[in-house]
Amino acid sequence: RHSHRHPQSFLTVATRRKMQLYAVGSLIFVIGFQVVLCLCLGCSGVSIIWCAMCGWIMSERRRQASDRLNDTAIHGDVASESERIDDEILNASRLEKMEATVILVNVLTICYYAVALPIITTVAHICALVLGAVLSLMSITLYDSDTISTGDLAPFASNHAQSLLTSSNYSADPSNENAAPS
Repeated sequence: RHSHRHPQSFLTVATRRKMQLYAVGSLIFVIGFQVVLCLCLGCSGVSIIWCAMCGWIMSERRRQASDRLNDTAIHGDVASESERIDDEILNASRLEKMEATVILVNVLTICYYAVALPIITTVAHICALVLGAVLSLMSITLYDSDTISTGDLAPFASNHAQSLLTSSNYSADPSNENAAPS
């Protein structure tokens, strides 16, 4: 099943916070993994960390491109360029250029290490790319389950409707404030 995430502007503050905390937690996990790996194998460096970060970025870029294609196929081009806020376009463009630069530098560095160091180093780098991509995909899964369980599209529903959807004591009794509408 294709996971579709809503644009950041539609997310509640709580969900954005959870996504940020998951990203930071993933980074801490990867740093810990690198430290344990170096202690156990006697290696040095931070290449697992930057490769995992690159894997995360590549996974996110792929997901965003896929979402844009799906949105265009389903809804057409909903907003023309002239309707978008110039700052958002500029910031997205800067971020995309930065991400593309990170990916290019990472690929070139992995290629250099593939030539200069034993093959196990390249295998470790590729595994770290996969680790980053998997952590990113896990964040999407967590986001989707959070959206389903908490009704993340709260800006589009009234507070009463939200409370009805999330209430555990939902009943048809009209005297109950959580009652189903008649």
